[in-house]
This record gives sequence, C-alpha cells and structure tokens, in this order.
Amino acid sequence: MKVKVVFGKDIRRWHYPPRDKYNDLITFVEKTFNLNDKSDYYLQFEDEEMDKMTISNEHDFEEAFNTAEQEKRPSLKIFVAKGSIENAQKVYTCATLFLFFFGRVKNTNKITFCWLLKIFSTKKKNETSRFFCPF
Repeated sequence: MKVKVVFGKDIRRWHYPPRDKYNDLITFVEKTFNLNDKSDYYLQFEDEEMDKMTISNEHDFEEAFNTAEQEKRPSLKIFVAKGSIENAQKVYTCATLFLFFFGRVKNTNKITFCWLLKIFSTKKKNETSRFFCPF
C-alpha cells in the first residue's frame, strides 16, 4: 500500500519498513518537514467516516493502515498538523463554546468569546501575560 504524508500543501510518499513503522514515520516526518520535536506536531488519518483520527503510537498506525486496506483505498494519507493535539482540542472546545453562546444566547458578544478563549488558553513558561483577542 502507498502511504502519503501531507503537511499543508506539501505531499510526500513514504516507503515504510517491514517493522517499527511508527518510529520510522516519526523520523521521516521530522527530517522531511524540518520539525524538531514530537511536541511541535501531531499525526492524523481519515477513518471510514472521514473523521480525523490521531496517530500517536504503533497501534494507531496499524489501525490507520488496516482501515485503508479494508476500504481498498489506493493509498493511506497521513496528515501532519503543526502544534500539539492538546491545543487543537482547546481550540475545538472554544469553537464549540462560541457556537453555543452565539447561537443560543441573544445578548452574547465577541468580548465574551474572547474571555472564554482566554480561560482555555494555556501559558507557556516565560510567556508574557498579554492575551490577543482576534475580534
């Protein structure tokens, strides 16, 4: 089976080894796309329902591979997303709250959303306490 690794608009073909595929994939991703640390990105694939599923270990990779084979896909596409999966989950949570408040509460405004976004944002060490609101 062909495996394609997608990072933005850059698509590369990865030739996987017979064993230890996940670790080889991590090495390939970091070298090919100049990513230094596993905490800088995460990997995903689309399952049979077209949901993006996270690949974080050998078992997850085997599941992705088996899903593509069972569906007789011509290739398995692995998507590289910049950032951490934890931050992606926080953004999703904020977006969900945004839709909930703006869709259901009449007097909610963008300032409220910024306040919610600030609550869910995490500060890294040595980061300034300023928070930018996109609205």
